[in-house]
Amino acid sequence: MRPLDLDMIRVFREKFGHIKEEPLVLYGTGEKTRLLIENCPDFKFAGIMDRKQAVGQRIFGLTVLGEEAIKEMTEYIVIVCDISSVDIVFHRIASFTDENEIKVFHMSGKRMLSKKKAHASKGLFIDRNKYENAITESEIVSFDLFDTLITRECLYPDDLFEIMESELIREGAPQTSFAVKRKEAVNEAVKKYGTVFRMEDIYQIYVTKTGQDIQTGEALLAKEFELELQYSRPRVDVVQLLKFARLQRKKVILVSDMYMSRSQIETLLENCGMRREEFEDIIISCEIGKAKADGTLWEYVSDKYKGYRMIHFGDNSVSDLENPKSAGISALPVYSGLHMASVLLEDVWSKYEYSLMCRNVMGLFVAEVFNSPFSIDERGRIRVQSLRAAGYSFFGPLIKHFMDYLYREAEKKSQKILFLARDGWLLKMIADKYYAESGVRNEYFLVARNAISKATALRDDDIDDTFRIFSEFTQYNFKKFCKVIFDIDIRNDDGYGDALVKDADKEELLSYLKEEYGEQIKRNALRQNALYRMYLDKMEIGLNERAAFVNFVGGGITQCFLEKFGFGRNNEFYYFAVTPLNVGGSLKCPMHSVYESGSRYTSFDNAVVAYSMMGECVLTSPQSQFMGFDEAGEAVFAGDGINHEYESIRECHEGIARYFCKTDESGINLANVPPAYINRLYAVLFDRDVSTVCGEIRNAFQMKDIVRSDQVYGIWSD
Repeated sequence: MRPLDLDMIRVFREKFGHIKEEPLVLYGTGEKTRLLIENCPDFKFAGIMDRKQAVGQRIFGLTVLGEEAIKEMTEYIVIVCDISSVDIVFHRIASFTDENEIKVFHMSGKRMLSKKKAHASKGLFIDRNKYENAITESEIVSFDLFDTLITRECLYPDDLFEIMESELIREGAPQTSFAVKRKEAVNEAVKKYGTVFRMEDIYQIYVTKTGQDIQTGEALLAKEFELELQYSRPRVDVVQLLKFARLQRKKVILVSDMYMSRSQIETLLENCGMRREEFEDIIISCEIGKAKADGTLWEYVSDKYKGYRMIHFGDNSVSDLENPKSAGISALPVYSGLHMASVLLEDVWSKYEYSLMCRNVMGLFVAEVFNSPFSIDERGRIRVQSLRAAGYSFFGPLIKHFMDYLYREAEKKSQKILFLARDGWLLKMIADKYYAESGVRNEYFLVARNAISKATALRDDDIDDTFRIFSEFTQYNFKKFCKVIFDIDIRNDDGYGDALVKDADKEELLSYLKEEYGEQIKRNALRQNALYRMYLDKMEIGLNERAAFVNFVGGGITQCFLEKFGFGRNNEFYYFAVTPLNVGGSLKCPMHSVYESGSRYTSFDNAVVAYSMMGECVLTSPQSQFMGFDEAGEAVFAGDGINHEYESIRECHEGIARYFCKTDESGINLANVPPAYINRLYAVLFDRDVSTVCGEIRNAFQMKDIVRSDQVYGIWSD
């Protein structure tokens, strides 16, 4: 039995052992259901539920039950499927199980809870038409600035001061606790001036407190504003509302409680794609000595535009909603990205708030995912509407964190990095662009489990290992299996030719394979072995040099065959995550799993493992699977050599590249960020209670694994 299945059975027995005397109904009629029934004979399985099977039919010795029988018979249903599909299955039966108070679990032990209760996030839904209608019915349209028209790519405004302090230290300035003293200066400015003061007032207080000269204060003020420009970006859909108002020939004004000067605000607007001419008026609290926060600024605006129908858009519930309404001005909320994220995702980052780097990661995430106030649907879920967005916000942090960790380790250990085909294609391109100055050498290494296994089947026991590993999950008949796995053609009259390997007596079939084709396999292995060694010489890859082999999520199969080939203990293997090992015996080379281990059937709390097939679709190459070398030593790829699923995922790669570009510009290194934090952020994409993805994304996740079958199948189920 496969290690994956042993792990699945172990977890099932642990999680449900306390109710094994209770009648349990299993939902699903797949192979995993059969394994549970056969390997848990002490459990009281009452029957099977499945929408595709006829009620009364017998499957695996149990009866397929209808809803009437189930509600009379049991309090428990266990859904038997991988984690990526369980929400879909639960949705089918949730009404029935809620009504009859039946507890539903996933086979991993996760309790599936009804989504019928209203989410607070539903209140974040904004109807764009309502906002455009409000503009149409008004004569003057007013916008707040920060968190409405513009957002920052840091989680909290004060984070900008900590970022500035880090930059000052890198530039050689002494560690003067700039961030703390900058905030103290603001507090003193409030005491001295109330709510209305200028940026110059803050730095006048700062230099007085620190004993620095005026020139230093001016330089610090200029640097802070440079960082404001660097970290500010437009909220694109709100800017579109502004442009819609202009097209409707409305007067557009900006009303802001802000300590920046008019010229600074105009520069910020221009930096974010808005021209000064688009605004009829810019009203700034520090310029006129009145504030939105206490309502005096709104009284000023109301008097100035008396008699006009006016609508204001802003994020603050008091300054932008209550106070303008008190002054007779209509107002509608434009929720800030931070507010939306706090409602939906605060538990994702709250325990990591102590770390500026973790806040930086979340700041980039919030500025992208919640850039639009219209990014929440009617059910209170995040709309993820493009592959680029998915690549930037979800896969970007995951891959960036892994690569920063990998390069830190490889540099420390003086290792050459070998990115294994195909999972390493994108990583190699990223390495060449963003890690070239590290001094760590890297290569894209043509290796695949079925290709390297052909080069190691030199003895009978090697053939045994290869057969047992690949026969566990193949969908092929014996003829196709022999061609794909061993690169041999069996006789046309072979009686086993059309027999499905998965249904055959495996020990009998293995014995027959060695007796009839063993010498042919070994000859082919000798040839592939020699060709592989020529390839290694050409690539200047030594068997015993200090190398870091990089793969995505694996069960040790490729590593096992590479070790058989001769790669020694000096080598180390770096994985995003590992599943239960699919190889017998112990592996010699150290394994490093950045996002820990688990399986798609048991690891609800590990998104990298649970949704590993999604990641595998992204980490792919333009070439189809590598199959070995021809007689001339040229690489051979499956089929026509083209990965026809690659084009559909390229936009996701573009989003990932944009994330690396952004973090590279900001000097962000994620090596020390807790992996669990990145994993939780990644999980948001797949949580159907929090996010909804468009058809373009779902349809792009297609996979063909020539080792398993000839079929292309979709990974992202509805």
